[in-house]
Amino acid sequence: MYETTSAGTPLSPPCPSPEALAKWLAGHHVEAAPGFTGTEAQWLAAIKRGGVIPPVMTVGKRQVNPLDYT
Repeated sequence: MYETTSAGTPLSPPCPSPEALAKWLAGHHVEAAPGFTGTEAQWLAAIKRGGVIPPVMTVGKRQVNPLDYT
């Protein structure tokens, strides 16, 4: 998993499967957005969808976890 807000710094080590990556991200409390971590299931769903996780997401005037909406 790489962050995309600067030079693409790795956030995780290489993992043998999407499931292993999701487990690592959840277990290390990696933030999907400032102040928002994800469960293993949330990370796995985002990994399988592919693409970019937005760094900030709002519903109305409330900031929400982008893993719940991407």
